Amino acid sequence: MIEKDFSLKLTLILTKIGFVAVCLLFPFVDFIIRGYDTYRYDTVDRSTDVLVIAAYSVMPMALIMALHKLLKNVLKNEVFTESSVKQLRLISYLCFAVGAVFFALGFSRTFSFMISAAAIFFGLIMRVLKNVFSAAVRLEEENDLTV
Repeated sequence: MIEKDFSLKLTLILTKIGFVAVCLLFPFVDFIIRGYDTYRYDTVDRSTDVLVIAAYSVMPMALIMALHKLLKNVLKNEVFTESSVKQLRLISYLCFAVGAVFFALGFSRTFSFMISAAAIFFGLIMRVLKNVFSAAVRLEEENDLTV
């Protein structure tokens, strides 16, 4: 039990660190991407603008906050609840949105197709987990009614 609590608390701390890192880096995304393209390709072109737009639109803060809320539910032993199902649904939608953004970006930067595939696959995994949690919530409600 101590190991489980430690793992949950460590994961919560890591999501907080990730959120702070995203908040701190968010204003500098444009500078970082343009600097990299200038260094790597000696030019900044239209695909750089598309990459900047994609980086700003992938909603990393919303994803981290949804993960954080889900972990808080687990820490309070409220795992199989409608709130957890709602958070998993939100995470899956955000993953699909990231996949769509990077799929569109893939036409100017082919590596983005791989990121898109990974995000969509992760979104599918989240949908499966959401369905499992939803079924568990229904079973728990049925068991509460029979007792």
